[in-house]
Amino acid sequence: MEKVSKSKRWPIIIFAIIFFVFVGLRVQQYFFPRQATVTIGETTLQVLVANTDASRVKGLSDRKDFGNYGGMIFIFPQADYYTFVMRDMLFPLDIVWINGKTIVDIKERLPPEAGREESELTRYSSVSTADKAIELPAGFVEQRGVKIGDIVQLSL
Repeated sequence: MEKVSKSKRWPIIIFAIIFFVFVGLRVQQYFFPRQATVTIGETTLQVLVANTDASRVKGLSDRKDFGNYGGMIFIFPQADYYTFVMRDMLFPLDIVWINGKTIVDIKERLPPEAGREESELTRYSSVSTADKAIELPAGFVEQRGVKIGDIVQLSL
């Protein structure tokens, strides 16, 4: 068996380190999703964070509930008109769109549409540009008196 020289080992070692770091980060994202703290009025919630294209498309689809979280915040790269659908959702939601720190639109008690074809899904868009949106349990907005113009604090 031929010995690999020390100078030829370093590229292999560096590649292995990069590979394992990449795999480790992917595993961490899957088993330990990113979290944030959101304060709306007097209510502070721990929420899941959707800040990549894949996590924003997946959202809360196929989950039976929020689990240990009070919602999911969607963080977009820039302010725009973002549309949501209830793709493969199993429970109803309130959605709050935010621009900067200010709530700019609200849609309440959106019904789940699990099993519907993509073309049949109801589309929900904000009336103003937004750079964030929060999915909350249905009824949250009404119960907490959340309204357009309210300020939202976010701690990542």
